[in-house]
Amino acid sequence: MFLLPFVTSAADIPCQLTSYHVVTDKRVAIDCTQSVNTFASTVSIFIVTNGNATGESVSSGTVSTAEFKFLIVDLGTPLKGNTDYEMRISGSAGGTPFDTAYFRFSTKPNATIAPPIRQTPTSYRYGGELWLGSPVEFDLSTTKQLDFASEDAPGIFVSHHATVYPQARPADVSVSDYGTLRLTFDEQDESKQLNSRFKLTGLKTIFGDQVVIKLKKRLAPASSPKGKDDSIFYANFLSQAGVNSKPVFILNGKVAPVFGIRSWKDIQFRPTATADVGQGGAIGKVKTNDIIQLGPGFGRFIRTEKWGAIQGIDPTIGFIYETNYALIHKNALFASETQWFAAGTDNSLKQQNFLRYLKEKTTSAQLEPQDATKAFFGYRSRFYTGVEAGSQISDETAKASVGTSKITVPGYSISRIYPKVSLSLEFSRFVTLNLSGTARYLFATEQVYRERDGFDATGAATKIIYGTTVQGWRPSGEVDLSIALDDAGHYALTSTLKLGSLPPNFERVVVVQNGITIKF
Repeated sequence: MFLLPFVTSAADIPCQLTSYHVVTDKRVAIDCTQSVNTFASTVSIFIVTNGNATGESVSSGTVSTAEFKFLIVDLGTPLKGNTDYEMRISGSAGGTPFDTAYFRFSTKPNATIAPPIRQTPTSYRYGGELWLGSPVEFDLSTTKQLDFASEDAPGIFVSHHATVYPQARPADVSVSDYGTLRLTFDEQDESKQLNSRFKLTGLKTIFGDQVVIKLKKRLAPASSPKGKDDSIFYANFLSQAGVNSKPVFILNGKVAPVFGIRSWKDIQFRPTATADVGQGGAIGKVKTNDIIQLGPGFGRFIRTEKWGAIQGIDPTIGFIYETNYALIHKNALFASETQWFAAGTDNSLKQQNFLRYLKEKTTSAQLEPQDATKAFFGYRSRFYTGVEAGSQISDETAKASVGTSKITVPGYSISRIYPKVSLSLEFSRFVTLNLSGTARYLFATEQVYRERDGFDATGAATKIIYGTTVQGWRPSGEVDLSIALDDAGHYALTSTLKLGSLPPNFERVVVVQNGITIKF
């Protein structure tokens, strides 16, 4: 049902006119909120301009009843799209005359969006199903062109493939079903943020106007991604200090929008740019992670119910350019990573609170998402496997951070595999503990460089840079404690322990970094 922009009615009209459905350009159904047996009435239609209904009547018609409480208004002259109207109803109901009633409605193409409300919502995924509602009937022939996008990160609208129901109205459709559509989304292709802005293209009303979504309130309890792996946009600004050294500022970031390609059976284009770097890179007294990766990828979630505990896999195949802060390593890689979804691994507060809200709303229609009861503890774990293969594309010169020492890092082949696991533990909306670890194995010997203290030809202290090689297991891990600064958790104070070694230079680090995180 839809609230009216303006309604007035005569004191003795036998029902309260509340909401409406523009069924066709010559038929309007009005909800009377109560049963009315017979209406012997006529209507006149006026255009509303600047809040006033003036001029001559642009259409007229008669009133009948349907489904007990709906008044069906059939008009002689068709309505126009994107127009505000006033309807004046005169006549009698149940044999009793009533004064003229005034009712305003509109054919403007504004739609609302809402999560599903049913008696048993326990199987719903966050964002897996949404309902479109409009007081003006949709042109169902345009649903095949419908493209739905949500602002999953600030300024980043991501399209999500929606299956639309119905494709056509059945002959016995209820009047209340006009102007409604159900959108269902493939797993791992649903909106990640239901309280963001939405864009809808392709879908039109029966008047040929492009439908526009009007988001008037929250659709779900506030939430945010738990860590870097879950985020489309992630920026972690950190500070790190060492003994007898100045503080080093760290950027641990990621941008990874997803774009569905319908013509390729909904395969997704997944470009990614990630970085974990500090001032000066991996050399010097203050060691930091020192990795930059960017490149295109393609992937698609695959449901695997027949595999027992493995409920689905999500492979991504692509190419990566890998380098470091000093741009010494210049690696071109084929990269493939698969995310494995196991039963019972997602009991996040985001999912729990969403289901609680849907359940409580079945008994309290006016309940707002922020007022639903909240869970205190949640968890979410993820498991990945990956392959990286390629080579450094050229010989490069590495220079010491102090002095004139330098070496040539020759080209080399790259052949790596790794498993990766992450676990998020949530305590209320504000405290999250993230743990992640990667066990990378290097089959080929890779060339790297290191720096040590030394003396130049004059005997003065300086830095000496030298080359070495790495092979075999090179594990790395992080422990991240976040305290949210806002209700959704998009902004947080963070303290992070990093240990192990990351490509391309595989410098071993054991550091604690503190700062602020922004994640969407």
